[in-house]
Amino acid sequence: MQWLRDTGRTDVVDAISRSHQSTISLKAIFNEKSDEILRRLQDLDSQLARVAAAFGPIGELALAMRPEARLSDGAVEVLVAMERAGAGMAIEAKDLGGPTLVFDANSINFAPRDSRFYEDDIAMLVESGMLRQSWNRSGGRVFHITRQGAQFARSVLHAADDIAAEE
Repeated sequence: MQWLRDTGRTDVVDAISRSHQSTISLKAIFNEKSDEILRRLQDLDSQLARVAAAFGPIGELALAMRPEARLSDGAVEVLVAMERAGAGMAIEAKDLGGPTLVFDANSINFAPRDSRFYEDDIAMLVESGMLRQSWNRSGGRVFHITRQGAQFARSVLHAADDIAAEE
């Protein structure tokens, strides 16, 4: 806060002071170790880049700056399949043929095109907050699409529709 005052940013100091919750949050952030703060900011940066990737030129810029933030084709495929099916939940089934997701909406079975990277795709979706993971009574994994994941899938579908309309 002193640095903001010293640099003439009293408008920012006033805005922060008006919001008690902001003050508490900022104090908590400043009390953490700087490497922990940096790690959290980098995580946030990656998540924002993943979301921005679906939005045309802004997405291209985000991915140019954070190429590792790109969702894989397999990860996007899972989200789009759930959105098309209107599924809020997918139950994972594994057998010798590979993994399958059974969507709750209409019991549609979805098998990823490339099962070699299925675990990576699912982990990426869970880490980015696009899917939440839980377990059923049998110990099997259950995935719930989040609002962010559904919005991302809709943006991909709309972009595909726009491209088809242009052709």
